[in-house]
Amino acid sequence: MGYVDLHNHMLPGLDDGPSEISQSLELASGLARLGFELVCCTSHQRYGLFTPDLDLVRSGVRSLKKTFEVQGIDLDLLPGAENCYDELFWRRAHVNEIPCYGETKTFLVEFASPPVPPDFGVKLFEWRKQGYTIVLAHIERYGIDMKMLDRFRDLGQMAALSVNLDTIGGTWGRTYAKWAKRILSEGVVQVLTTDSHSASTLAATERGMTWVDKSMGRSALESFLVRNPREVLAGRLPDPVGG
Repeated sequence: MGYVDLHNHMLPGLDDGPSEISQSLELASGLARLGFELVCCTSHQRYGLFTPDLDLVRSGVRSLKKTFEVQGIDLDLLPGAENCYDELFWRRAHVNEIPCYGETKTFLVEFASPPVPPDFGVKLFEWRKQGYTIVLAHIERYGIDMKMLDRFRDLGQMAALSVNLDTIGGTWGRTYAKWAKRILSEGVVQVLTTDSHSASTLAATERGMTWVDKSMGRSALESFLVRNPREVLAGRLPDPVGG
Protein backbone atom coordinates (compact mmCIF):
# COMPACT_ATOMS: atom_id res chain seq x y z
CA MET A 1 0.00 0.00 0.00
CA GLY A 2 1.08 3.55 -0.71
CA TYR A 3 1.51 6.46 1.67
CA VAL A 4 -1.37 8.47 3.15
CA ASP A 5 -1.20 12.22 3.75
CA LEU A 6 -3.66 13.41 6.40
CA HIS A 7 -2.84 17.11 5.96
CA ASN A 8 -2.67 18.83 2.59
CA HIS A 9 -3.82 22.04 0.88
CA MET A 10 -4.03 20.79 -2.69
CA LEU A 11 -7.42 22.15 -3.71
CA PRO A 12 -7.02 25.29 -5.84
CA GLY A 13 -8.50 28.64 -4.91
CA LEU A 14 -9.83 27.77 -1.45
CA ASP A 15 -7.14 28.93 0.95
CA ASP A 16 -3.40 29.72 0.86
CA GLY A 17 -2.68 26.65 -1.25
CA PRO A 18 -2.59 26.58 -5.07
CA SER A 19 -4.33 29.44 -6.83
CA GLU A 20 -4.64 27.54 -10.13
CA ILE A 21 -5.32 23.93 -11.01
CA SER A 22 -1.99 23.66 -12.84
CA GLN A 23 -0.27 24.18 -9.48
CA SER A 24 -2.45 21.50 -7.90
CA LEU A 25 -1.48 19.07 -10.66
CA GLU A 26 2.21 19.82 -10.16
CA LEU A 27 1.87 19.13 -6.44
CA ALA A 28 -0.17 15.97 -7.02
CA SER A 29 2.33 14.59 -9.52
CA GLY A 30 5.16 15.20 -7.07
CA LEU A 31 3.37 13.47 -4.22
CA ALA A 32 2.54 10.48 -6.40
CA ARG A 33 6.20 10.27 -7.36
CA LEU A 34 7.14 10.16 -3.66
CA GLY A 35 4.84 7.18 -3.17
CA PHE A 36 1.64 8.77 -1.87
CA GLU A 37 -1.56 6.93 -2.71
CA LEU A 38 -4.19 8.90 -0.76
CA VAL A 39 -4.15 12.62 0.03
CA CYS A 40 -6.63 14.27 2.37
CA CYS A 41 -7.57 17.74 1.15
CA THR A 42 -7.68 19.71 4.38
CA SER A 43 -8.33 23.30 3.36
CA HIS A 44 -8.12 25.81 6.21
CA GLN A 45 -11.19 26.50 8.30
CA ARG A 46 -10.05 29.58 10.23
CA TYR A 47 -12.47 32.25 11.42
CA GLY A 48 -11.99 35.59 9.70
CA LEU A 49 -9.39 34.27 7.26
CA PHE A 50 -10.32 31.10 5.33
CA THR A 51 -13.74 29.49 5.63
CA PRO A 52 -14.43 27.74 2.30
CA ASP A 53 -17.86 26.16 2.10
CA LEU A 54 -17.61 22.46 2.94
CA ASP A 55 -19.72 21.50 -0.06
CA LEU A 56 -17.24 23.42 -2.22
CA VAL A 57 -14.42 21.35 -0.72
CA ARG A 58 -16.24 18.14 -1.54
CA SER A 59 -17.06 19.22 -5.09
CA GLY A 60 -13.47 20.40 -5.52
CA VAL A 61 -12.22 16.95 -4.59
CA ARG A 62 -14.57 15.31 -7.10
CA SER A 63 -13.50 17.69 -9.85
CA LEU A 64 -9.79 17.27 -9.16
CA LYS A 65 -10.09 13.47 -9.13
CA LYS A 66 -11.65 13.60 -12.59
CA THR A 67 -8.79 15.77 -13.79
CA PHE A 68 -6.31 13.26 -12.34
CA GLU A 69 -7.94 10.52 -14.41
CA VAL A 70 -7.53 12.56 -17.58
CA GLN A 71 -3.94 13.51 -16.71
CA GLY A 72 -2.97 9.99 -15.65
CA ILE A 73 -2.11 10.96 -12.05
CA ASP A 74 -2.53 7.91 -9.82
CA LEU A 75 -3.63 9.59 -6.61
CA ASP A 76 -6.83 9.28 -4.59
CA LEU A 77 -8.31 12.19 -2.65
CA LEU A 78 -10.47 12.53 0.46
CA PRO A 79 -12.16 15.77 1.56
CA GLY A 80 -11.38 17.15 4.99
CA ALA A 81 -10.54 20.36 6.82
CA GLU A 82 -7.76 21.89 8.88
CA ASN A 83 -9.88 23.16 11.74
CA CYS A 84 -8.38 26.05 13.67
CA TYR A 85 -9.11 25.95 17.40
CA ASP A 86 -11.14 29.17 17.30
CA GLU A 87 -14.62 30.68 17.51
CA LEU A 88 -15.86 28.98 14.33
CA PHE A 89 -14.61 25.61 15.52
CA TRP A 90 -16.36 25.95 18.87
CA ARG A 91 -19.66 26.93 17.27
CA ARG A 92 -19.46 23.78 15.17
CA ALA A 93 -18.33 21.59 18.07
CA HIS A 94 -21.24 22.84 20.18
CA VAL A 95 -23.73 21.43 17.66
CA ASN A 96 -21.62 18.34 16.87
CA GLU A 97 -20.79 19.51 13.33
CA ILE A 98 -16.98 19.44 13.32
CA PRO A 99 -15.73 19.01 9.71
CA CYS A 100 -14.15 15.56 9.45
CA TYR A 101 -12.33 13.47 6.87
CA GLY A 102 -14.93 12.27 4.35
CA GLU A 103 -17.70 10.36 6.11
CA THR A 104 -15.53 9.47 9.12
CA LYS A 105 -15.61 10.85 12.66
CA THR A 106 -11.92 11.75 12.50
CA PHE A 107 -10.90 15.40 12.29
CA LEU A 108 -7.75 17.52 12.06
CA VAL A 109 -7.21 20.48 14.38
CA GLU A 110 -4.49 23.11 14.71
CA PHE A 111 -3.67 26.02 17.00
CA ALA A 112 -3.13 29.42 15.39
CA SER A 113 -0.18 30.00 17.71
CA PRO A 114 1.54 28.34 20.66
CA PRO A 115 1.16 27.24 23.37
CA VAL A 116 -1.24 24.29 23.56
CA PRO A 117 -4.25 25.50 25.63
CA PRO A 118 -4.19 24.17 29.21
CA ASP A 119 -7.66 22.61 28.91
CA PHE A 120 -7.01 20.85 25.61
CA GLY A 121 -6.56 17.44 27.23
CA VAL A 122 -9.99 17.75 28.82
CA LYS A 123 -11.52 18.63 25.46
CA LEU A 124 -9.83 15.62 23.85
CA PHE A 125 -11.34 13.36 26.49
CA GLU A 126 -14.80 14.78 25.81
CA TRP A 127 -14.46 14.33 22.04
CA ARG A 128 -13.23 10.77 22.45
CA LYS A 129 -16.33 10.03 24.53
CA GLN A 130 -18.43 11.38 21.65
CA GLY A 131 -16.76 8.93 19.26
CA TYR A 132 -14.33 11.30 17.56
CA THR A 133 -10.74 10.54 16.63
CA ILE A 134 -8.52 13.62 16.62
CA VAL A 135 -5.36 14.47 14.67
CA LEU A 136 -3.33 17.35 16.09
CA ALA A 137 -1.49 19.21 13.34
CA HIS A 138 2.24 20.04 13.28
CA ILE A 139 3.03 19.73 16.99
CA GLU A 140 6.60 20.90 16.37
CA ARG A 141 5.28 24.47 16.07
CA TYR A 142 3.78 24.69 19.55
CA GLY A 143 6.87 25.69 21.47
CA ILE A 144 10.47 24.51 21.43
CA ASP A 145 10.64 23.42 25.05
CA MET A 146 11.70 20.07 26.52
CA LYS A 147 8.77 20.32 28.94
CA MET A 148 6.47 19.91 25.95
CA LEU A 149 7.60 16.32 25.51
CA ASP A 150 5.72 15.22 28.63
CA ARG A 151 2.70 17.20 27.49
CA PHE A 152 2.84 15.47 24.12
CA ARG A 153 3.03 12.06 25.80
CA ASP A 154 -0.16 12.86 27.69
CA LEU A 155 -1.98 14.25 24.67
CA GLY A 156 -0.90 11.29 22.54
CA GLN A 157 -3.04 9.01 24.69
CA MET A 158 -6.14 10.75 23.33
CA ALA A 159 -5.08 12.14 19.92
CA ALA A 160 -2.86 11.25 16.98
CA LEU A 161 0.02 13.70 17.08
CA SER A 162 1.57 14.71 13.76
CA VAL A 163 4.79 16.34 12.57
CA ASN A 164 5.28 17.85 9.11
CA LEU A 165 7.83 16.15 6.89
CA ASP A 166 9.03 19.40 5.36
CA THR A 167 9.87 20.73 8.83
CA ILE A 168 12.21 17.76 9.29
CA GLY A 169 13.59 18.58 5.84
CA GLY A 170 14.42 22.16 6.77
CA THR A 171 11.61 24.38 5.47
CA TRP A 172 11.27 26.11 8.84
CA GLY A 173 15.03 26.30 9.42
CA ARG A 174 17.59 24.30 11.38
CA THR A 175 16.15 24.97 14.83
CA TYR A 176 12.70 23.62 13.96
CA ALA A 177 14.22 20.72 12.01
CA LYS A 178 16.29 19.73 15.04
CA TRP A 179 13.28 20.01 17.34
CA ALA A 180 11.08 17.93 15.02
CA LYS A 181 13.72 15.21 14.91
CA ARG A 182 13.99 15.27 18.71
CA ILE A 183 10.22 14.87 19.05
CA LEU A 184 10.31 11.88 16.72
CA SER A 185 13.24 10.31 18.55
CA GLU A 186 11.29 10.57 21.83
CA GLY A 187 8.52 8.35 20.43
CA VAL A 188 5.53 10.65 20.94
CA VAL A 189 4.32 10.95 17.31
CA GLN A 190 1.86 8.69 15.50
CA VAL A 191 1.71 10.18 11.99
CA LEU A 192 3.73 12.30 9.58
CA THR A 193 2.09 14.69 7.13
CA THR A 194 3.17 16.95 4.28
CA ASP A 195 0.95 20.00 4.95
CA SER A 196 1.82 20.82 1.33
CA HIS A 197 0.58 24.12 -0.05
CA SER A 198 2.60 23.94 -3.27
CA ALA A 199 5.21 21.87 -5.05
CA SER A 200 7.90 24.16 -3.64
CA THR A 201 8.12 22.14 -0.43
CA LEU A 202 8.34 18.70 -2.07
CA ALA A 203 12.14 18.60 -1.92
CA ALA A 204 12.06 19.29 1.84
CA THR A 205 9.30 16.69 2.24
CA GLU A 206 11.48 14.13 0.48
CA ARG A 207 14.44 15.05 2.70
CA GLY A 208 12.23 14.49 5.72
CA MET A 209 11.18 11.07 4.46
CA THR A 210 14.81 10.15 3.80
CA TRP A 211 15.85 11.19 7.31
CA VAL A 212 13.13 9.06 8.91
CA ASP A 213 14.03 6.09 6.71
CA LYS A 214 17.73 6.32 7.56
CA SER A 215 17.48 7.34 11.20
CA MET A 216 14.42 5.38 12.38
CA GLY A 217 14.11 2.64 9.75
CA ARG A 218 11.79 1.73 6.91
CA SER A 219 9.32 0.11 9.31
CA ALA A 220 8.95 3.40 11.18
CA LEU A 221 8.44 5.33 7.94
CA GLU A 222 5.70 2.90 6.90
CA SER A 223 4.05 3.14 10.31
CA PHE A 224 4.00 6.94 10.09
CA LEU A 225 2.73 7.08 6.50
CA VAL A 226 0.95 3.81 5.74
CA ARG A 227 -0.39 1.93 8.75
CA ASN A 228 -1.11 4.64 11.30
CA PRO A 229 -2.92 7.11 9.01
CA ARG A 230 -5.25 4.33 7.90
CA GLU A 231 -5.87 3.37 11.52
CA VAL A 232 -6.73 6.98 12.31
CA LEU A 233 -9.18 7.23 9.40
CA ALA A 234 -10.80 4.01 10.63
CA GLY A 235 -11.38 5.65 14.01
CA ARG A 236 -8.63 3.88 15.90
CA LEU A 237 -5.81 5.59 17.80
CA PRO A 238 -2.45 3.96 16.96
CA ASP A 239 0.53 3.81 19.28
CA PRO A 240 3.33 6.34 18.79
CA VAL A 241 6.28 5.25 16.66
CA GLY A 242 9.81 4.84 17.99
CA GLY A 243 11.17 5.98 21.32
